[in-house]
Amino acid sequence: MKQTLVLFFILLSFTCLFAQNYSLDFDGVDDYVEIIDAPELNPTNAITVEAWIKMESYYDLSTIVAKDDWSIAESGYVLRIDNYSNINTPQFQIGSYGWFSVNAPQGSIPNDVWTHVAGTFDGSFLKIYINGVEAGSAPFSGSIVTAPCSFYIGGHHNNYVNRQWDGLVDEVRLWNVCRTESEILLNMENPLTGSETGLIGLWRLQEGSGSIAFDLTANAFDGMIYGAQWVEGYPMTPDDGSVSGLVLEDLTWLPIENAIVTIGEYETTTFEDGSYTIDVSPGVYQLTCEHDDYQLYIHPDSVIVESNLITEININLTPLIGSGNTTLPHVTELKCNYPNPFNPTTSISFSIPEKSNVELTIFNIRGQKVKTLVNSNLVQGNHSIIWNGIDELNKPVSSGVYFYKLNVNGKTKGRKKMLLLK
Repeated sequence: MKQTLVLFFILLSFTCLFAQNYSLDFDGVDDYVEIIDAPELNPTNAITVEAWIKMESYYDLSTIVAKDDWSIAESGYVLRIDNYSNINTPQFQIGSYGWFSVNAPQGSIPNDVWTHVAGTFDGSFLKIYINGVEAGSAPFSGSIVTAPCSFYIGGHHNNYVNRQWDGLVDEVRLWNVCRTESEILLNMENPLTGSETGLIGLWRLQEGSGSIAFDLTANAFDGMIYGAQWVEGYPMTPDDGSVSGLVLEDLTWLPIENAIVTIGEYETTTFEDGSYTIDVSPGVYQLTCEHDDYQLYIHPDSVIVESNLITEININLTPLIGSGNTTLPHVTELKCNYPNPFNPTTSISFSIPEKSNVELTIFNIRGQKVKTLVNSNLVQGNHSIIWNGIDELNKPVSSGVYFYKLNVNGKTKGRKKMLLLK
């Protein structure tokens, strides 16, 4: 049941990623999104705040994203447009028992044009970026004081009439790390999944209806929408990811040429060395592999493809009886896993000469059981099982040495060692 729920939320996230583009339109008077305070929303030593915006008017202190307060002490952070001293001056500000800020040049935000704005702090410098390019830097050594208030999009917790956002906001991201210029530029137009390291909150604002702005991270910091209206958003353009690996015969480990690897609607064939690579749009897919001389292979898990990342899937094919490639096995044999060392998956192959009760189990170096891969009756033949480095609780295991043991009809028939490197 737990695995089903996890897959459901993964599929939901990817559905949100590539649905029609939406954003929220704020009226500049009393519209805002409120996310109730939580410890994770209060980074102290490093932070990145970013959003796509389309401004419709210049006035006072137009707030894009804010979690700042001064009722007890100057605290928190805010990304906004300062129109007090110089009209249209983008600003990122933090509170540390005093206000410290960095500005982009006046006029950096064209009116009624989609623009990406980001503010960062690494403990030594405040920086602001416009469309992924550094536009200002200011030194400050210290930390951010926690603000005792909610997190707001398009507004401010004190409800000042001169601090509401007038225009559109889309793709809001909050990180507890300081993103570099190249990281911001590379990913600002790329829809994220919510699982990225250091990402605290991801409000893609893709719902298109309703009064809740959902956070796609595991934190689930969903926001309540007050007044803002759903309109067309910034058209994100996700980069492809890649799936690659080797297709080998499970008896001989010889490469298989011209095997057809299918991932959703995408298809490729293997080269002479058994390798394949295929570029795929981000999403969740079923992977299969077929060849006239081998049994059809169906990957046991859904394959998650993310932008600009390579997903490695190695495949072992079992020859068909009478194909000229093999005969049925006459002895029980546990083969070496491949690849070894591995990250994140490896294939474990074994042969049984008759229908048997088979148990294939993973143990750690202390002899503790980590995962039971097989515990069932299997037919005579050659079998191949993929282990993805996940334990019985569906959690990733750490790097290190692991052992896998084959029991057939209650008797141990083989035990081998493998190394997981991360």
